[in-house]
Amino acid sequence: MFLSPIPDPDAFGIIAVIYLVIILIILTPQYIMDSLALHKIARRRKIENHWLAWIPLGKDWVRGCISDQYQQVVCGKVKQRRMWLPLLYGLSALAYIVGLVLVFVALALYPAGQDVTVHPPVDSIGAVVAMSVVLLAGTGCSIAAAIIMWLSTYDLFRSCDPEQGKAYTIISLVIALVFPSFAVIKEILQLVVAGNDRGMQPLQTPPWEAWEEPQIIDDCN
Repeated sequence: MFLSPIPDPDAFGIIAVIYLVIILIILTPQYIMDSLALHKIARRRKIENHWLAWIPLGKDWVRGCISDQYQQVVCGKVKQRRMWLPLLYGLSALAYIVGLVLVFVALALYPAGQDVTVHPPVDSIGAVVAMSVVLLAGTGCSIAAAIIMWLSTYDLFRSCDPEQGKAYTIISLVIALVFPSFAVIKEILQLVVAGNDRGMQPLQTPPWEAWEEPQIIDDCN
């Protein structure tokens, strides 16, 4: 009789912790560079609460503010990326956490030594289905957040360097997709241009408020 090789929950948990530690070691320098660039730009452009650039989800709010400010002040358009970015990233993170919990639930519901290929536990099947739905929803939120993030990053680059903004965005996106290990190039380029405001019009009323009416209308396609 064949028994499905169900992994031991304790071993699975240890592997998950090791994986998270490795991810943190890799992503921490990238996070610091990203936050530093966002904080520098937001502070100079008088965006309130620019210190949120150092906090998870708050960093996404600051990126959205930089994009919204550019769209509003230069293009005369009102966007809400500062709202959608942290919301979508928060929902995706929540979905992945719930999905991970459901993985442990599904593993715990498998009776030891039972042939699950013939008589799969009903409760475990329900947990697997719920996990799949939650993870699918989280993936959808992640994709939507990534699209808005790259649109916001494009605004950031062209607000700092309008001549090279499109090239910086394309380079960062292509490297992130083709060579994920070198995705840090986006953060490096952000630091390079963070001291410039060549694509921004002078702000009339500091600090910038997200609800102000557009001041200048330009072609920002």
